[in-house]
Amino acid sequence: MLAELELMDTEAGAEALEALRYYYQPLYLFDGVRETLAELMMSYELGVITNWESEEEQRRKVEHLALDTSFRHFIVSDSVGHAKPDPRIFERACKLAEVAPREAVFVGDRLDVDVAGAKAAGMRAIWFNHWGGSLDGAAIEPDAVIERFGELPVVLAELRFAQAGG
Repeated sequence: MLAELELMDTEAGAEALEALRYYYQPLYLFDGVRETLAELMMSYELGVITNWESEEEQRRKVEHLALDTSFRHFIVSDSVGHAKPDPRIFERACKLAEVAPREAVFVGDRLDVDVAGAKAAGMRAIWFNHWGGSLDGAAIEPDAVIERFGELPVVLAELRFAQAGG
């Protein structure tokens, strides 16, 4: 909107961006996120990989959503020097978690950035298709697709079973 109003490179535009930088009130969780994360924390080591903003700003958002105790690892592109879909950011996360990429699963809502990057790093990837997108003609296929976050525990169990050769 600031670009459309030609305010992006003005003092007023900079002030507006700064005011919005710490305005987290519009942020909300998808249905079932809090309960699903609580369940997953009992069996899995959870982490975040994000391209957005500084680590400090991302941590504030997670705290605002009361998820700060849900994640053991927090990887922000600005801090590690690589952004999704670069496989190095995913490899860094696996190294921090002390797991091989084939043992890790990434959940993301973008095929081009999240799924493609995780797969390139050797991880399995679940596409969180909360917006009703289509895989038709997709260059990369996720290992699974969920439309609601609450589906994640069952899908992870299925992937674990398939990996074990079941």
